[in-house]
Amino acid sequence: MLNTQHVCTLYEGEYHLGVAGLINSLVANDYKGHVWVGYKKILPYWLDLSKIKLTDAGIKYISITADTNIYFIELHTDYHLTNYKPHFLIDVINILNNDYHSIYYFDCDIVVRRNWEFYNRWSKYGVMACQEILCGYFPINHPLRLIWAEYATKWGYKITREVEQYFNAGFAGFRKDFSHSIFLWKELMECMKNEGVDLTRFSNKNRQYEFYTDQDMMNLMIMLTSDPISTIGPEGMSFTNGGSVMAHAVGRKPWKINYLYHALAGRKIRISDIEYWNYASGIIKPYSSFFIKYKKIEIGIGKLIAKFIK
Repeated sequence: MLNTQHVCTLYEGEYHLGVAGLINSLVANDYKGHVWVGYKKILPYWLDLSKIKLTDAGIKYISITADTNIYFIELHTDYHLTNYKPHFLIDVINILNNDYHSIYYFDCDIVVRRNWEFYNRWSKYGVMACQEILCGYFPINHPLRLIWAEYATKWGYKITREVEQYFNAGFAGFRKDFSHSIFLWKELMECMKNEGVDLTRFSNKNRQYEFYTDQDMMNLMIMLTSDPISTIGPEGMSFTNGGSVMAHAVGRKPWKINYLYHALAGRKIRISDIEYWNYASGIIKPYSSFFIKYKKIEIGIGKLIAKFIK
């Protein structure tokens, strides 16, 4: 698999619906590589059990194209999956016996909007990341950043670069040359755990504490790593207009939204909502074609309502 690319994602419960959208978007945008899905307890209902094969190591997988297999790895960690991202990347690297070209992590509420060749070219420039929209500007003298630097020194690390962006941990990409950064990210997660942060919980959303779990530690990793970085602004995740790289449905998930009620409540229909339903059916079909058509009509009416109610 030396020249093979690998996409990793994690899910629990109904988030398998996001996994389906992510995989459909990858295939539709000419991704030629493998997908690794870490899950807790239950395989997705859209998986045809009669097509499941086993690797020599006993890992379940299905072939969806001539170039792409989906591997399913059941996880038995008590960590919340948002805090298991670098660990899972390293799990996959170990399974591959370090034999790979590049490896990427995508949250399962992301869909790819751009031909995969762009990602492939992007990966050669450094560790890949997209800027957040909330707290996206995070100056070098921000007190939280300075607190992280103090902890890093305590843990035995040295700051190698000063950045003023805050990056979203829903996506990160690493060519093999830059895999040091994945191991560093995992080490920082464990350092944070040793400081008393509970990694079995999602996060502390109101930022009462110094750390925002995986996302803060990815940002600290970017401050510490000796690997180069290559980053895109918030448009990279379609948080703002003008982006075409990916769409990240933060907050309420598209598969849980009634867009008529949503619009009547004055809420915006996001690019990520539209793009999710564009990719909700493809090589994987978690919904009927009738339901997809209904959701697209619902979105269309919701967009019309949204012109008058804000």
